[in-house]
This record gives sequence, structure tokens and C-alpha cells, in this order.
Amino acid sequence: MTAYPLDWPTHTGIAGARIRRHKASTSSTSPHSGVQQIYELQADYLEFDLSFPVMRREMADIWESVFWSLDGLVGTLLVPPLDGEPTGSARAEPGTPQVAANTAARSKTLPVKTGLSGNRLAWLKRGNWLSLGAGATRRLHRIVDFDVDLVGGNATMNIRPALREAVAENATIDVATPSGRFRLASPVTEVDIDKALHRRLGTIGFREDL
Repeated sequence: MTAYPLDWPTHTGIAGARIRRHKASTSSTSPHSGVQQIYELQADYLEFDLSFPVMRREMADIWESVFWSLDGLVGTLLVPPLDGEPTGSARAEPGTPQVAANTAARSKTLPVKTGLSGNRLAWLKRGNWLSLGAGATRRLHRIVDFDVDLVGGNATMNIRPALREAVAENATIDVATPSGRFRLASPVTEVDIDKALHRRLGTIGFREDL
């Protein structure tokens, strides 16, 4: 029996990616004043569209076997962002980042302790990615608003999407190889094969598994 989530294949060969964030919000407008009232809703998730070049059969077989193993919308896969490597000093010296205190679900801030000493500017930069959890609890988040500067090896990070679940103190934070748990956006996958037996997978969509 296949165990989900599947790991991301080591063979990449991806031509490009499109990332979408869906943040639910709505508004109502007063018919008298024209003033808008904005409402933030809970739904908040990511979608990736990955495009693939023409491949030889050997590489295409790897990807096709992964997609077939997902059994349409049934299975999940750990999908990394293509630009997941940090651009701050964590790229060379990540330390051992952990959650510094129990943090409630739907929090948009996350306290971190890195095990590093002293103060450091831009340990992570705005736009860098991180992951919490492993396997069936894996979640993908992004740094927003400001770079993460360490004071005594600690910091508070502003993240989006907000936390799905509460996280406990000392939970591991992965800043080196972030990924999230995704499902296929469509139960249909297809491949084109030319006369030279080259294959094109086209674009494959993934939706974050909530």
C-alpha cells in the first residue's frame, strides 16, 4: 500500500512554476456613504502549477509514476517551491531553528530560536520560505513584512499563510529544504509522446492539502 505523502523526486527537470496564494476575504459597501467594510475569512491556501519540458522516457517515467501513485485526488505529495533555498545568512549557517514558545493556530507570527549565538542581520529575508512539521503534518509558510534579524540567536517572524494548527515549543523549523503537502488539482493527468518517444507532461497543478 502506498504511504502518503510521497517524497518529491530527486530528478527535477522542471521548466518553470506558477505560485498562487488564495486568501479568502470579502467586503460590503454602504449604499449611503460608499464606505467599504472588509472581512477577513479563514480560508488561506497555496496552489502551484509546474511546467515540464520535453523529456526522454527515462526521466518522464519517474514523474509519471509519481503522478499515477497519487491516484487522482487521493494521495498527497511534498512539493517544494523552486526558490526554496534561503537568501539570508541562514543559507550558509541555518543553525538548529525551533519554535521558541507554544503558538496558537491562526497566528501570523512565529517565535524562533536558532541555537546560534549573538546578533545577526537578515538571517532570513522577506520572501524566504520555511516549513513546519513532517510527513502528514508538513506545512509551508513564507516570511513577510521584514527580514528576520536575530537578537541573541532568537527572533519573531511574520509568516503567511497563518498557522494551520497550534505548534508546540521546540518544534523543528525547516528553512533549508522547505516543502508543503499538496494534492493534484485535477484527477486527470496526461502525457504527449512524439515519434521519437520524447514525452511532454505539460503543466501539472497542485493544491495545498488542508
